[in-house]
Amino acid sequence: MLNTIANIIEMILSMAFSLKSVNEVKLKVYITVFNRFLTTNIIQLVQFFIIAKYFSIVDNGKISILLTSSFLISQILLFGIPSSIVYFGSKNNILSVMKIVFKHISLLLLLLFTSLTVIIPTLDDNYYYSSIAILSFTNVLYFISQSFFQMKENFRIQNIIMILQTLSTFFAVSLYVIVDFKTDYILFIVIFNIIASIFSMYLVLKDVLNIHEDNLVNCERVSFYKYSFGIYLNSLLSVINGRLDVLIIGAILGNYFAGLYSFIVQISERMAIFSQVITTVLFPKFSKENNINKVLSSSIKSLIFTFCITFIAYFIFLYLIPYLNDVLFSSKYNPAIPYVKYGLLAVLFNSTARVIYMTFSSLGLIKLNFKIGVLISLITLLLFPFFCYTYGLSGAVISLMLTSVISLSISFFILIKCKKNNSYEK
Repeated sequence: MLNTIANIIEMILSMAFSLKSVNEVKLKVYITVFNRFLTTNIIQLVQFFIIAKYFSIVDNGKISILLTSSFLISQILLFGIPSSIVYFGSKNNILSVMKIVFKHISLLLLLLFTSLTVIIPTLDDNYYYSSIAILSFTNVLYFISQSFFQMKENFRIQNIIMILQTLSTFFAVSLYVIVDFKTDYILFIVIFNIIASIFSMYLVLKDVLNIHEDNLVNCERVSFYKYSFGIYLNSLLSVINGRLDVLIIGAILGNYFAGLYSFIVQISERMAIFSQVITTVLFPKFSKENNINKVLSSSIKSLIFTFCITFIAYFIFLYLIPYLNDVLFSSKYNPAIPYVKYGLLAVLFNSTARVIYMTFSSLGLIKLNFKIGVLISLITLLLFPFFCYTYGLSGAVISLMLTSVISLSISFFILIKCKKNNSYEK
């Protein structure tokens, strides 16, 4: 099976990017696929099964809202820095880039301390909000660590950090089940994430201390944050388009339907593994390539292949999920099963669009991503609340699917236009 996966990825690379370093990329992609598919995704899937089987639907909804809230806040705090690390680290002196990053982390650490000691204690449910604040900061450390090693194309260490991030929540919910639900699972999640995120930053610091000054141009702070700001706006729009759905459905329909919706989304997102691998590996490669036409051509080939391979996975998932539900969850999530097909279709279209967004980011085309993000945000804010209020859970998943179709259509049209005109506006 692993040989088959490796051959598929090699085919993607041969279609998508004909550089001298293809053999090197092949090895790194193979490692990425192996670790993420056999380790990270399996751990996430097992964790999902544990939560779905042993936690109530209401608790599942609470966990989803907790993790979604911390992710949303972390994207605000990051200010688009992870993408800037990859983009500028591939072109400039790495030490100059990381000096900017460490100063930003110091400011966020000061903000976290102020929030925990001054602001949050004044709130009613201060324990819950403290947990969100701490998890938000650990997410910041995770994303910065992963982007640093992605920039260096050290996918082995990046995978280790991804696995640590996944294991932290996995151990928390597993330990909660082992101790027979007699402790606070939120406390477990916070503690394990703190330990894992600190170790992730330790790996970064250890690597940075071994970096010697090179002859590349130092990264300018203004250029760094200018690019980061564009990525930041796009990230916020992306969160609105893809993450606020859980919060909206929780606010409108309650934790029970948030739990059902979370089941649909989480089990569908396992299918996004192929696009995640492709964009992770090709982003630093595209960022270094100076031939814009070659990057655009490679991007089109990559997204076509991504669509095809994810389309095949769609039918496999569609066939297996009802059986997995019967075996693992009894009848608890039966109300959600009819809607899984819409969640899978949304992942199919979003996975393909992810390749286009990655391409624009690697070329520094922040304005294009921003324009796409604004359009999709407006569509999301119009469709999702209306469908959710009117049709409940079915309206939510249909809105999710429609938004993903529109997102792919708009982004693909712009990509083809750039390729046809062989021009773009930064």
